[in-house]
Amino acid sequence: RVASWAATRDALVFLDVPRRICLDRAVQRARNPGTRPDPIPGCPERLTRDFLRWIWRYERTQRPKMLELVAGMGAGRRGFALRTDDEIERFLADAAVAAVAGRTIV
Repeated sequence: RVASWAATRDALVFLDVPRRICLDRAVQRARNPGTRPDPIPGCPERLTRDFLRWIWRYERTQRPKMLELVAGMGAGRRGFALRTDDEIERFLADAAVAAVAGRTIV
């Protein structure tokens, strides 16, 4: 399903955040509900055993598929795998500069 969606896009940005950080942030959001800057109406933050299991297994089960999608972007399209907060911030800053200049980052 993701592969067919990605095939129609000009760019793919994968936030490849390490498991430890994902777990820490999920726990923090569950402990401090309502602090998320972009809450989805009707979708409360919940920390369930299934969700924790999904986070824990993600690097083994889903990450390789996502990295393959990023690497397999075709001609004229770009894939980005951003692993750290610094990489994400740099990407967003570059995108903002490109947008102001009337360019794209792709």
